[in-house]
Amino acid sequence: MKRLTALLTLLLTLAACQPAAPVPPAQPTQPLRSPTLPPAPAWIEAGDPIRRGTADQTRLLGRLDPPAVPSTAFASAVSPDGTRLAVLNNTQVLAWDLITGALIFQTARVDYTRLFYSPDKTELYALNNDGLVDILNAETGGVIGGFTGYQPYANVYAYDEENGFFAFGGADGAVRVWDAFERRARVTITAHNGQIAALAFSRDGTRLATADGGGLVRLWDWATRTPLAEVHNDGVIVGALAFAPAGSPIAIGTLTDARLWLPDSNRLIPLFSLDNPTADPLMFSPAGDYLLGGSGRGIFLWATTPAVNAPPDAPPAAPLRLPGVTGNTVSAGFSPDGALLTTAALDTAPVFWDMTNISAQTVARGDLRLPQDAPLRIFAVRWTPDGRLLLLFDAAGAVYAWGIPSDGA
Repeated sequence: MKRLTALLTLLLTLAACQPAAPVPPAQPTQPLRSPTLPPAPAWIEAGDPIRRGTADQTRLLGRLDPPAVPSTAFASAVSPDGTRLAVLNNTQVLAWDLITGALIFQTARVDYTRLFYSPDKTELYALNNDGLVDILNAETGGVIGGFTGYQPYANVYAYDEENGFFAFGGADGAVRVWDAFERRARVTITAHNGQIAALAFSRDGTRLATADGGGLVRLWDWATRTPLAEVHNDGVIVGALAFAPAGSPIAIGTLTDARLWLPDSNRLIPLFSLDNPTADPLMFSPAGDYLLGGSGRGIFLWATTPAVNAPPDAPPAAPLRLPGVTGNTVSAGFSPDGALLTTAALDTAPVFWDMTNISAQTVARGDLRLPQDAPLRIFAVRWTPDGRLLLLFDAAGAVYAWGIPSDGA
């Protein structure tokens, strides 16, 4: 294994290595409670965004602990300006100020399963499995309104965080789009003949992709309810959709593989088969040059440009499998500038990947060194939109914040 120059002083030595051979999916494991932790260290305000050239200054800035009985924060939301974090655990809705580390509010979880910030961060939208949305005051956690997304609800939704639009998929094949900030339904689209299986908004919020249980995917100008394109996926179940930043291609995750769809030419490009790739994550890099997909076998990257430019009869593109990232729970997040990728899985250290130096021949990586009193039970990672913080979520409820100190300490 060839040694490379250290990418980060807080990382293990980077290594260039060939992708490991696929391994069978790991057996499901239950998150274990972390041992009792010492008091959280004093919070340090983050300074400049974490970038590849300054990542050697990154350090642990603080730890956010639930004030009641610790439990897994199974859903989270970060405000668009990167200054607030809200989470759901088994019993509570919690929100913190990411500048000071102070708890903003705590309130009962009720039956919420997902949280979203409004574009101006003054409100939180709390969704439950019945398609009901409570609107919370982001400063107090108090309920100030609400609406029913759609009935009969198929437990499928998409959220456009730039504009505050929700799309709710129905068991009857309809999709209803709401403007949450204005508390009004914008349109209802008769999108499919059968139950909606997946939804996604384009980055600019003007397009909506819908899928049904039979593998039919359609693209809409949702505001005018105009169908723009459709593609059939041979009856396979579609479980995830994702738009590239520029709006095309669209990634389709099925129960057997991942595919790229180019609506303008109606071309469907098969990618490598995976075991249950529809599980999170399925995302494009910020520049759209890579598609990332995850499963129990690990995390995979496809270079999108070669796949799109390949001849129509070319064999499926081989993915780059990130070595060492396997387990029942895997997560990933790109830094906003796309230069770094962070991945995590239970029982393994979080990993930084240098996206400026990554290929089948060279995989630049390093394990993030957690404090000795920190558990290796990180099940989710999130970058703040401004790139100033990397948030690591521990299975027992704590959230670790990494960044560059504002005072340079």
